Amino acid sequence: MSISSTQEKFWLAFYTKAQQEFKTALYFQSAEIEHYLPAIVTLKQWCDRKMKVTVPLFKSYIFAKVNEKERLTILQQKTVITNVSFSGKPSQIPEWQIESIKKMLSETPDILVTNGLDVGQQVKIIEGSFSGVVGTIKIVNKEKWISVSLDLLNRTVSARLPIESVIKFVEN
Repeated sequence: MSISSTQEKFWLAFYTKAQQEFKTALYFQSAEIEHYLPAIVTLKQWCDRKMKVTVPLFKSYIFAKVNEKERLTILQQKTVITNVSFSGKPSQIPEWQIESIKKMLSETPDILVTNGLDVGQQVKIIEGSFSGVVGTIKIVNKEKWISVSLDLLNRTVSARLPIESVIKFVEN
């Protein structure tokens, strides 16, 4: 999509601030912007209880079918950081990919997105008693957990953690 006054609409992915996907969807709805926020129901574990919660399939992403004027308006929203771009131009998402996600979620509601986590990759733990610790993935299990090897006090400790409790570690 080029910067022009075109009224043609394209599917774009917008990157939101952390945990602002549903708030962004409400804005899109109130502004009558066609959008799609793929979400799944997952079981969250707290120390004292378990609860089923609806979470975005892709953390911090929401899709909208917009023209250039709408795109620029969206980028001014406090909950939106940017739109996904390639070489400085908004990356258009083909309609069939959006439809494929919708179909996949309607037919297979038990889906897990691992955010590209692979065995051998370094990750940073972002919640729980090991929060802030960096480790190496040893096992990725389809049942929503991973085993992370942690080097602590000159010893290797393996911890079994929920996948959503880690992020890719990038050294500065």
